[in-house]
Amino acid sequence: MSKYVFLFSFLITGYLYAAPIEFRDYINIRSGLSEGALIEKVGPPDYTTSETVRKVTRKDRIADTEYNINNTKDMLWYADANTPYTTIVTIENGRVSAIQRKKNNKIASGQIQYYAAPK
Repeated sequence: MSKYVFLFSFLITGYLYAAPIEFRDYINIRSGLSEGALIEKVGPPDYTTSETVRKVTRKDRIADTEYNINNTKDMLWYADANTPYTTIVTIENGRVSAIQRKKNNKIASGQIQYYAAPK
């Protein structure tokens, strides 16, 4: 019984990943686009990192300080057999600030085979 549960969980994990970003959607991602609009256009990411950067600036000698809080996160959509590109979008304070797209040559050349569950 446990062998079948393991096999079923192994097969189902392929369906739990988010789909990669297609080129027609990738060209519509612009700097300044809100995080909500991005997810609405391309769907939820496979992986998200989160980082908060605090920057302290002194205005004068009387210890009058100003805090700058910058929330930065990277959202990743991994490649698959049909779309061999991993897309990384950097979000700063709720807006797209950087977009990267990297080709996974092993997937494109067929060196990595993805198992497709029988239909």
